Amino acid sequence: MTTSAARRRRRTKIIESAPPVTQAANRAMSYKPFPWQEKAHKTKARFKNLWCGRRAGKSRFSIHETMSAIVEAAKTPLIDSEGVDRTASLSPQVHIWTVGPTNAQLRQVWNEMKDFIPPHWIVQGRPGQMGGRNRSGWKEDEMYVWLELRGTDGRALPGVVRPQVFWELKTADNPEALQTVGLDFLHITEAQDVKETAWNKLRPTLDSPGRLGRAIIEGIPPLSKAHWFS
Repeated sequence: MTTSAARRRRRTKIIESAPPVTQAANRAMSYKPFPWQEKAHKTKARFKNLWCGRRAGKSRFSIHETMSAIVEAAKTPLIDSEGVDRTASLSPQVHIWTVGPTNAQLRQVWNEMKDFIPPHWIVQGRPGQMGGRNRSGWKEDEMYVWLELRGTDGRALPGVVRPQVFWELKTADNPEALQTVGLDFLHITEAQDVKETAWNKLRPTLDSPGRLGRAIIEGIPPLSKAHWFS
């Protein structure tokens, strides 16, 4: 029989297994990576595959990896083969997808995005803004956010040529909807539950001209060795 004291000790261990975070008013939580996270951040691979256990910090790692990619993409102009700057032709300027099996499985990433994305990056809506996609703030129902890379003083960051960022969360239950875009960064969460047909639709989105085309694919080890994430 498990005593109440033992249950309290067990809960304490679970809480302490997550990377430490702190949060001040109007500021994002700070992030102190574990050694494995720090090592993975330093890896220069275009695609990073992570097999990790539950509560290992996969989502937190992936969000910060995505934000690093956003900064890199924002500083990368699109120059064609003739040397002409085509950066202005990119719409959205920086495009990010996080894909998971279901909305419920995406919710953890969505909640942690709110904790760690700097508040001064969040685009604020203008009064009376109408028409088209409302490019501001957090959209709970559709699970997307518009960002604009600026400093805490509101000024443009040095070297940034693509400051506007569109970050969408997508479910993998309809693979046909996971195509026809070019992505700067793709984050697949709970990849062990994503079907191979969905991955086959997602993979070409990372080869679009002018896009960074990088990805992080994370989840627990699949049960089957035949799974595409194995």
